[in-house]
Amino acid sequence: MLKCTVVSQEKLLYEGDVESVVIPGEAGEMGILTDHSANMTTIVSGKLQIDTINDGYKEFEVEGGFAEVRNNMVTVLTNKATEIKDI
Repeated sequence: MLKCTVVSQEKLLYEGDVESVVIPGEAGEMGILTDHSANMTTIVSGKLQIDTINDGYKEFEVEGGFAEVRNNMVTVLTNKATEIKDI
């Protein structure tokens, strides 16, 4: 299991346990699952996709930022993000 935190400049957008995270990175989409190797990447504008344990899928339209993967924790720091509803 992974823990995921998504923070924009304005507020905390999501924090919880997740099955997977897909990050829009400079080299393309990066899928994160449990026990992923440590990594830090730049985020480009696009869709951040989260498969949560309890709340189904969540998607956010993000505009740049950084993501860190370490010890089954994914931390996403984004300049701006808007949750996409009705997935």
